[in-house]
Amino acid sequence: MPDTQPVPGSLALILVGLDRWRFITHSTDDGAISHTAESGEGTVVHCGVLSAEQMAGFRAALSGALAKAAQRKGDERSAAGGGQGHQKTPAMVRALVLQALDQLEADEEDEVPARQPQGGFTDVGLHTGGAPRDTAWPLVREAIRATLGHVSTCRSPSPDLFQLAEAHLHLWLLQRQVPLVVNGSATSTALNAAMQMTAAVASVGGELAVQAHDVAHVEAACRAARLALEGARAARVQAAASDAQLPALAGPDSPCGPGSYRLPRGVLPPLAGPQAEGGGLEEAIEREGRNLGSLLLPPERPPGQLPFADLLAALSAARQHQGSVVAQHALCMVEREMFQRAVQGFGAKARLPETEVDSLVEVVNAYLLALHTFQGGGASEPRMQADLRSRGVLVVWVALCMVHAAAAHAHPLLQQYGVGVNWADLRHLALSDRTALAAMPYVDLLDESDELLRHIYQLIYAVGAHTELPSQQARARACQALLHVLSREAHGSGPIGNLLARQGVAVPSGPGGKPGAYRGVRLLPGEALERAAPELRQLLAEAVLAQPPHAMRWMAGHPQQELLLCCITDTALDASAALDALPGGLSEGERADVLALRGLLACGVLQHCLQMRHLVDYGVNDNVGARKRLAVPYRAAHLPSERSEYAQPDSALTLTTLAYYQRGLSRKELLDALLKLLGLGQNAQQAHFAEWLALAAPDVAAGRASQAQWAREPMPLASCQELATVDQASKLDTTNASQVDLLHRLFSHNMAAVDFWLNVCVFPEETRQFPHRLVATSWNLADNPHHCHAIPRAFHPAVAAAPPATAAAGTNDNHRLLPLQVRQHLDVEPRLRATNGKMLAVLLANPRYHTIATQQGQAVWEALLQLAVREGMDALVDCGALLAGTSNRAAADYLLQLLDRRRFSGVCYFDEAEREWVVADPQGRRQPRASSPIREAQCLTLFDEARCRGADLQLRHGAVGLLTLGPATTKDKLMQSAGRLRKLGKGQTLQTVGTADVTAKIARVAGMADDAAITSLHVLQWAMANTVAATQRGVL
Repeated sequence: MPDTQPVPGSLALILVGLDRWRFITHSTDDGAISHTAESGEGTVVHCGVLSAEQMAGFRAALSGALAKAAQRKGDERSAAGGGQGHQKTPAMVRALVLQALDQLEADEEDEVPARQPQGGFTDVGLHTGGAPRDTAWPLVREAIRATLGHVSTCRSPSPDLFQLAEAHLHLWLLQRQVPLVVNGSATSTALNAAMQMTAAVASVGGELAVQAHDVAHVEAACRAARLALEGARAARVQAAASDAQLPALAGPDSPCGPGSYRLPRGVLPPLAGPQAEGGGLEEAIEREGRNLGSLLLPPERPPGQLPFADLLAALSAARQHQGSVVAQHALCMVEREMFQRAVQGFGAKARLPETEVDSLVEVVNAYLLALHTFQGGGASEPRMQADLRSRGVLVVWVALCMVHAAAAHAHPLLQQYGVGVNWADLRHLALSDRTALAAMPYVDLLDESDELLRHIYQLIYAVGAHTELPSQQARARACQALLHVLSREAHGSGPIGNLLARQGVAVPSGPGGKPGAYRGVRLLPGEALERAAPELRQLLAEAVLAQPPHAMRWMAGHPQQELLLCCITDTALDASAALDALPGGLSEGERADVLALRGLLACGVLQHCLQMRHLVDYGVNDNVGARKRLAVPYRAAHLPSERSEYAQPDSALTLTTLAYYQRGLSRKELLDALLKLLGLGQNAQQAHFAEWLALAAPDVAAGRASQAQWAREPMPLASCQELATVDQASKLDTTNASQVDLLHRLFSHNMAAVDFWLNVCVFPEETRQFPHRLVATSWNLADNPHHCHAIPRAFHPAVAAAPPATAAAGTNDNHRLLPLQVRQHLDVEPRLRATNGKMLAVLLANPRYHTIATQQGQAVWEALLQLAVREGMDALVDCGALLAGTSNRAAADYLLQLLDRRRFSGVCYFDEAEREWVVADPQGRRQPRASSPIREAQCLTLFDEARCRGADLQLRHGAVGLLTLGPATTKDKLMQSAGRLRKLGKGQTLQTVGTADVTAKIARVAGMADDAAITSLHVLQWAMANTVAATQRGVL
């Protein structure tokens, strides 16, 4: 291909990959183009990477830009009046190219490392032949130079320049593909791809020739490539034809000769002898159209349809000649016949006759069997195997459409490609279409089905245009008002503090020690809480009415406070009627405040949220790429369910507020809040910032954080002198890095600062709702009647007798909550009936129980790890998520400081960042478990909550495990966690441990004194009580 250097007045376009190249280009005074390479080698004009979907848009945008440039004459300026603007120089033309590129949307998935194309061209661009992104069209790595035109001779940039560059690119690839095929080093599939590439280049060359471009070299190159490829194909066909005789299934006028049809993408019989020279470009294009080797129908095909009996006979012969040309030809014939019938049936509305349906199903069954035989007989190339699988899917899909009188579903696909289907391209469309995959017989296999089919999960798709959440501000301030009261009163000597101090009602919760931080409680589910809940709701409502926040100040001293209190706390009262009867009534905002408090207190939303554990049941998703800033459910400790969210808006608002109270604001989040604050008016700035200072100042003055707590913090607590430097909003400077650091230490956990950030930056954007939603539950997942029910028999006999779904689970405690379609089949293996009794016996044989005792300021996870080391444990199975508050890696580092190195060589744990099991040794080295010289039998192993189901590690024969218990651990979760010790009861032993509140619950269920010795029998009684309660909640 000619390599034209840029000359004054011309433009050279070089396409390169973004991952290796970046260049700067400009024009000199004399109009020449100079290049400066920032990286890599060579001098090129950087124009970026185009995907297949972008090509049409780029061509249109570039053509429009160049057409506008062509309207100017000589050195005319682009601006009116000849003032500012760019002259018609190469730099200006390059700017137009970049402008056209900028009009396309960025697609990060297309910017992948380029690879050498191996396939042909489709109607949308380069086909890379089986790559993970087959139609992404990442261009080859090396620079591809192409002359875009002679602007100096044309006097203006031509809109056809890009098309000419595209032809050069195609030709460049073709010239590298042909030698591989001719020399015999490429597959027959590549031969057909090269033929298609030749036709594509010839077609583009014909279009350019019509527009008076000199494309003689393109035509000559296409003719030479065509001759070489036809010769190579003829040689291959001659060698393959000697192995088998094709059956006589076609008329004598077939272009392939008597008794043969075309073969798809494989060994192809020659259509006609190659023409050495001449014929012209139009005849060459027509000949190439006939030679596209992908299931084209001969124009001389006799009218009518082949009987199904002939198809069955051909398929029978195919099974006897597995892997041969005969078998491939028979498969091709059935495929062509199915598509031909579908094309003829586009306008049909009625279903096929029952007898024809039976025959059709029989043919499809025979086809699938022959296809399977052919795959095992000789089609060993991966690309050929992929093509065969795709063809099988398509035949079944088309047959299903015909049976259901829905052949029109295939119309867009067949209309685009015609009956001459290019399988390499059609495969991507078919396999990305759920309809095509659903057309195949299948059986659903569900592992850990009790978890997959859990009733609490829903799959929801939003429908419609999103709108703002009604009364969003009122809901948020009501939630924050109640949590401020709880933080202020929970640990005091007032009525609320005394109530929460009762045994079994609540435990302290909050970050602790931070200025202005949340110092609330976590409510403990149980009888004690149920008895205290009505009084707690009453006390919280009275406290809010007595000292409401500024936005709800209208409540203070309201003459109908008793009625308001009843509306907020009493579900039996008709709140709407009562509020309507108030003298003078309430405004819309005041009414929203009352109803928001009612939802949180009377309807139990606040009580429900306060029972959940931060970073175990809920939390903020801080993973890279997280899309929402609201709190999300957690599947296990430190394992957010990234695609889930809370459907109930008040729960979402409350849990989000609690999550940020516990987590605090990052430096960036606080900076965003400060910028929003400084964007308000001066009075509003001072009012909001005064609330921040009112919460922070007492803690800073008292030095409330203990040294033990702050020893783990990266920065010390701020002093009163530092606080004085930022005690007014006018002193805030977000450009001062040291001051921002100080503000972060002061206000990262400040409840008022968190409230402001949530109300201004998060809730308005994240709480939008949709008018409708589509919901799927575990019932939909299990409801899988065989998709071929409308056909008398399944397409594959082996699937006909199989159930629509088969599931497996290690426990059956939740079988009463499973969808009604699910049936237990313990009769499959009678020994399964003894599973529950065996596990219970094993646990009863391991009676020892511990209670974690924490010191002042000590975290629960630290006390737990110290206990595990002190008791000589080999494994810690965190069923109760007591390691919440630290990462697995931090826990492993803490253990390495305590380990007895004479016994343990390291710690084995699951690294969340690396997403694999890791072994850490005392020297600080971390290696993947599979490549580490230290085996897990030599380590103290951590099973975090997420790995308490399904994880399988080889612990030593006499290993001792420590299993933690959570506030509501059920029997199935307890059994699954105990199963991490694979030889439990056969040399391995287990001990259990719980916090003080869990110990008290176990004692109450067992009817024992609080200081009585607890064994595994009492633990099982308590776990069974939790299971019964969970089942009741699920049923009701």
